[in-house]
Amino acid sequence: MALIFADTHNMTAYLTKSDASEGFDQIIDFLNASAIKYALTVNPNIYVSCIKHFWSSVSVKKVNDVTRLQALTDRKKVIISEATVREALRLNDAESMDCLPNEEIFTELSRMGYEKPSTKLTFYKEFFSQQWKFLIHTILQCMSAKRTSRNEFRSSMASAVICLSTGRKFNFSKYIFNSLVRNVDSSIKFYMYPRFLQLMIRAQVGDLSYHTTKYSSPALTQKVFANMRRVGKGFSGVETLLFESMIVAQQVDDVADEVAAGVDVDDVPVADGEIIDNIDADEGVTLKDVTAVEKTAEIEKDYFNSNVAFLEKTKEQLEEEESRALKRTSESLEEKVAKKQKLDEEVEELKKHLQILPNDDDNVYTEATSCSQGQKIEIVRVMWSAYHNIYNCTDDLASREKISIDKVYFRSDAEQSLELMLLKTSKIYTKGLRLLVEDLLLPIQIDAAG
Repeated sequence: MALIFADTHNMTAYLTKSDASEGFDQIIDFLNASAIKYALTVNPNIYVSCIKHFWSSVSVKKVNDVTRLQALTDRKKVIISEATVREALRLNDAESMDCLPNEEIFTELSRMGYEKPSTKLTFYKEFFSQQWKFLIHTILQCMSAKRTSRNEFRSSMASAVICLSTGRKFNFSKYIFNSLVRNVDSSIKFYMYPRFLQLMIRAQVGDLSYHTTKYSSPALTQKVFANMRRVGKGFSGVETLLFESMIVAQQVDDVADEVAAGVDVDDVPVADGEIIDNIDADEGVTLKDVTAVEKTAEIEKDYFNSNVAFLEKTKEQLEEEESRALKRTSESLEEKVAKKQKLDEEVEELKKHLQILPNDDDNVYTEATSCSQGQKIEIVRVMWSAYHNIYNCTDDLASREKISIDKVYFRSDAEQSLELMLLKTSKIYTKGLRLLVEDLLLPIQIDAAG
């Protein structure tokens, strides 16, 4: 029998608040803050050929007492275990419980306002008030291994709902993996958990860009809220509040409302496919194709995350960051003052040996006082240091302007004339200084050689 995709299985949750979600804000906030939010909303591109290859070649293996699934996709081995599921869905649920005692299940469901007490372990979501019904419906549509009978659930999913709402961890990884294992040899085998499988295949196979045919992963739409408001036959309509521990503080400005549902930073929305309608005549739950997700959702999510990170900072953290910034600014100013002071000292030292006199031709004549070999070397050192400081430590290099050509004369046996193209910065002519240093250094080098 040919395998099929189940349009109402492993759906993408709708956790965006809008006018249509009035009365569901608390449960939406709770799910957005829960540990399973990523698993509920992650929406990768699902390639039909990848999923088909996996399920047509998969087998159950046991290695060192660890059960795992092994398949071939694109001629590459894909291995899936409970740990693989946990890593792919970012679920920190190792060593968590997978099923509660029956008595506790009945007690906790009663606290949630369940109005159909029974000794049987089959429960019906229509006997819950709207926010509890939305919670159960979302988990069943997105996380359950079932593909039919969406109105009822059994002890495993009941345990998942109870653990989630009471702050305990349910082992979703184990539940999903065991469901995949059972599906291998099931008489009603189908393409189970395509969203989750695609994540694990992509992580192990790598580049899947040459696959073309995509499966349009179904997603819940805002019409789900209208369906959850409907009062089921036999239900009193009495609203049972969420547990106090489930109430999540509002984020400032409700930035989360602007984030498109079901988009992950690493995943791209499906581009093709048709909207699936009328999947359940009783509930009227409508699905939407992933093309409805805005292209800007990834950017908006990054913006949202940065806002949340800022809001979560404590007053002490903000004061500490401000203190570090002021300290860096103070140190930077101190360094600049020290450099300027050192440069001024070197220029003053230079003035002891050189006197610059203007002439009528508006040129500059530099007369050097008589100095010893050691003094000449010191002049060179001071001038070179001045040149280095100006040329390498001046911030406004881009604003240097050309000025007129000057002549520099040195008192020596052979008078030299150099034409200098000077650059004006900090009232010091850096290129002129460099050439002046070279002219002073040449006779010193000659003297040393002699």
